[in-house]
Amino acid sequence: MTSSDDGYRQALRWLAARALSRAELVRRLRRRGYPDAAEVAARLEREGWLSDAAVVEQELARVAARREGRGRLRARLIERGVPADLQEQALARWDPAAEWAAALEWARRDPPTDGKSRARLARRLARRGFSASTIARLLERWTDPGEGPI
Repeated sequence: MTSSDDGYRQALRWLAARALSRAELVRRLRRRGYPDAAEVAARLEREGWLSDAAVVEQELARVAARREGRGRLRARLIERGVPADLQEQALARWDPAAEWAAALEWARRDPPTDGKSRARLARRLARRGFSASTIARLLERWTDPGEGPI
């Protein structure tokens, strides 16, 4: 049994748990001491076990389910080592209306009633990846805590 076979089996165990990007898989294998990590990744891609596109789909669903913004999606894709072209394709698919609805939902959970609460909401939304323009639009249009934005 070769080191390549060991790395292949280890990679399959990881991929059984969740989708990994090529970059994540290679990083993990190299950390574990498998020098042929790139070859293992190439083999898994050929066999259909490894797909950066699957990671993009996973992250799109995750960020949407957690009601986070476009910036969070971009950060997650960069963190996971997804190639730039796939990042741009995913960001192009991002729904601004869904992002606006998510920002409204966060605001309605803890409505801004004064300057401090408005600043707190802005920070919370920024941490969740909402754009500065979305945050400004939300705070600008917010009228009455019971009513929400116009």
